[in-house]
Amino acid sequence: MAENMAGKGMASEGVSGGYAPGKGMPDVGMASEGTQGKYIPGVCNIGKKETRKRYAMAVIGLVVTLAFALAVDSLAWPKLYLLFAFIPLFLTSEGFYQGYFHFCAGFAARKIFDFSGSGGGRGDVADEEAHRQDMEKAKMIHKYSIATSIIITAIIYLIFK
Repeated sequence: MAENMAGKGMASEGVSGGYAPGKGMPDVGMASEGTQGKYIPGVCNIGKKETRKRYAMAVIGLVVTLAFALAVDSLAWPKLYLLFAFIPLFLTSEGFYQGYFHFCAGFAARKIFDFSGSGGGRGDVADEEAHRQDMEKAKMIHKYSIATSIIITAIIYLIFK
């Protein structure tokens, strides 16, 4: 595996299982199908199996949000309770954005990556620059999730009477 990565501008030093700073590494950005199966700091730290888990989390959060909003409406609870929809909506947004970007914010904080379900391995991020890039991507995902959740919570609040 290290020989294969070394030919692509990667080496096994710096991160057990796969990454060391090198030429041609992209800045924080969007993972593509070609990045699935390899760790790229600030771009991709989960494979297909972990990506599917994030999308599943998004679907579960959406179902919980809809059930909660319908319960508030049908049980005639105070409309203000709809603002609590933010919580499952945040989980929905986190799951969606982490799946979309092939990037787990929790793994970034723990300095790990996982491609075990995508033909790669699971490893630790030992390089501080790589960890910094990962944390920047994690912050971006959190900001997107908060903004999305606020907007959708407001829409739900306006829709239900």
